[in-house]
Amino acid sequence: MSDTEAAATRFCARAIGPLMLIIGAIVIARFSDVALLMPAILQDGPLSFVTGIFTLICGCVLFASHHHWTSATGIIISLLALLTIVRGITLMLLPDMLAGLTIVGRFARAN
Repeated sequence: MSDTEAAATRFCARAIGPLMLIIGAIVIARFSDVALLMPAILQDGPLSFVTGIFTLICGCVLFASHHHWTSATGIIISLLALLTIVRGITLMLLPDMLAGLTIVGRFARAN
């Protein structure tokens, strides 16, 4: 891995790491609210579409800035970028299918 690739990997990890920790902590702290919020977002067509656009933009920016497949960390970040792109596309095309796949969606339907 070159110095440029290593710097890009460190930058992406510094940006993604805290973001994932903060969002994860908030979801755990407010799980009952999130369980009600997620199905409502996925059932609202325009909101789901706009959320998909922003998710797709984030995934494309991450993949454009980091598409290195030479280290374990690089592979994880690149795969995360690709999964974010797929999620954005799915939010725009098939929000109902995505709602059925989420744990929160299953929890909300069970109650």
